[in-house]
Amino acid sequence: MENEPTRILLIEDNPGDVRLIQEMLKEAAGATFEVVCVERLSTGLEHLSEGGIDILLLDLGLPDSQGVDTFAKVHGEAPQVPIIVLTGLDDDVVAVTAVGAGAQDYLVKGQVDGSLLVRSIRYAIERKRAEEEIRKLGQFRESIIENANVWLDVLDEKANVVVWNKAAEEISGYSREEVEGHGMIWQWLYPDEQYRNEVVATAVAIIERGHVDENAETTIR
Repeated sequence: MENEPTRILLIEDNPGDVRLIQEMLKEAAGATFEVVCVERLSTGLEHLSEGGIDILLLDLGLPDSQGVDTFAKVHGEAPQVPIIVLTGLDDDVVAVTAVGAGAQDYLVKGQVDGSLLVRSIRYAIERKRAEEEIRKLGQFRESIIENANVWLDVLDEKANVVVWNKAAEEISGYSREEVEGHGMIWQWLYPDEQYRNEVVATAVAIIERGHVDENAETTIR
C-alpha cells in the first residue's frame, strides 16, 4: 500500500545522532517512516532475521563491529534489504568499497540534511526493487533457455560458447562442462577448417551487429 510507512532499521550507537536522524525523518514532507533503533550490530541482525524491514541505515563504527566489515556482515545476512551507510567516516576509499560491495549509498554525518536523507532512502529502495526485477527476469530467461526442447547456445564476443542448454547436450553429445568457456566446440561441430572459419566469421558478425540481418546470406547451415 502506498500509504504504508517505510520501515527503517537504524543501527547507530550514538544517542545524539539517533535523535538527529529521527528528527530529519519526522520533518520529511509527504513521507512516513517507522524507525527501529538499535545500538549493536548483533541486535540489528536479529531484527533483520525477523523480516519486515524496508531499508537499513547503518553506522560502520559500532561497539561490536568496525569498518567495512560491519557492512559485509549485514549484507551477507540480509542481501535483499537495501543498505545506506550513514557514518562519520569521511573516507573515499571506504565509500567506494562499500558501494562496490552492494551499499546503495554512502552518506557522511554532518554533511546530510533531511531532504538528502529522504531522497537517498527513496532512491535506494527503488534501485533495490529494480535490481530484484532484473534478477527475476534473468532467472526466467535462464529457465527458458535451459528447458527449451531445441538446441540453444549463447556466444561471447569471441564466438566462444558461454551457455549450452540441455537440448544442446543431448543433440550434440557434448556436455556443458566440455563446451562452455571453450572455443573447441567449433572444431568438434565443423571438422572442415574452411567451413568452420566461415561459420565463426558469420557468428562474430552477428554478435557485432547485435541482430541477424534477414536480407543477408549466411554460411551457417
